[in-house]
Amino acid sequence: RKTWVNYDIKFTFNFASDTNKWKWYTNTGTGSWNDFGEKSPSKTTVSISGNGKRGIKYEVFDLAGNKRSCEGANEQWYIDKKPPTITYTPSKVQNNKTSVYEDKNNPGVTVTIKCTDTGGSGLSSNTYLGGSFTEYLPAGDYNRHYDFECTDNAGNRVWDTRTVSVSKWSRHSSCGTETYSCNCSSCYYGSNTCSGGYVYSGWSSSGYTCTTGKYGPSSCSSQNYSNDTSRRSCVSDQAMMNTECCCKTETRSRWWDDCKYGSNTCSYGCSTCTRNKTCFHYENNRG
Repeated sequence: RKTWVNYDIKFTFNFASDTNKWKWYTNTGTGSWNDFGEKSPSKTTVSISGNGKRGIKYEVFDLAGNKRSCEGANEQWYIDKKPPTITYTPSKVQNNKTSVYEDKNNPGVTVTIKCTDTGGSGLSSNTYLGGSFTEYLPAGDYNRHYDFECTDNAGNRVWDTRTVSVSKWSRHSSCGTETYSCNCSSCYYGSNTCSGGYVYSGWSSSGYTCTTGKYGPSSCSSQNYSNDTSRRSCVSDQAMMNTECCCKTETRSRWWDDCKYGSNTCSYGCSTCTRNKTCFHYENNRG
């Protein structure tokens, strides 16, 4: 037979004079033991705590190293230190009152009070109506007072007091609107007409090269390199039989701009949408 208690179990050990050391263990009914290590043989009190099934065993060693252990079915205890809970339906609770609103098409309400065990020992057989009570409250304008007690098999007890207010109400529906955001975009305001292209810096000279000859080399004529970041121009005065030709080299840098052509005036935003909803409005019929 299971015996439930709502407190920690304490054991006091006294040892014979030839005891050398001793050990003790506890478990939760799962088969594995929690070892608390070796102890010296002096008078000792230990406790088993927690909730649920608990077991204990111990081992005693004499000076010659002989061991004696004790464990058995009688060494099992059941601990429950959690009180039951009480719930009410309907559950509109404020300032220790449960307000019951009656519909004119349903004159009367039902209140259910229920006890629930939380620690494992189960509800006591002495709990009123087995822990569940239901009452029908007819239409009217009045208060109904309840005092309800629950006890579990470990002796934990809970008591609760509630007042249920019954009021006649009528109900009709009306329509309203609600708003919410939708269709959000990083380009909700403005527009983006950009396209990319290269951006160039100005030309800068990177040096001069001069050559001599009767009319200068045949390459001494104005020309551009095929590459658009470097160019060369050469000047020679062949009409004046100038034998010197001077060539100038220029360079420039470029970079890519994602929005070189057109413009981007985008900014983040959301459109506002509306939809209909049905609301319920209650009016008190008390005269």
